[in-house]
Amino acid sequence: MVEGKARGVFRILNMDCAGCTRTMLKTLYKLDGVIDVSFNYITDKVYVVYDPEKVTMDDVKKAVKKIGFKIIEF
Repeated sequence: MVEGKARGVFRILNMDCAGCTRTMLKTLYKLDGVIDVSFNYITDKVYVVYDPEKVTMDDVKKAVKKIGFKIIEF
């Protein structure tokens, strides 16, 4: 892993349309420190690359929950 970057992954429910994807991307990229976001619709997983000195995975998950998506911890 490159210094200054961390990776996180979590499962999410309710990601079932392009509008959901746009909302999620817009929300996460607004967080200072989020570098990249990708989704796997088959496994319902969200992958986030971020700068841990600027944002935490807890911050990311709180933002996701705030816009109405349910996170499944694994």
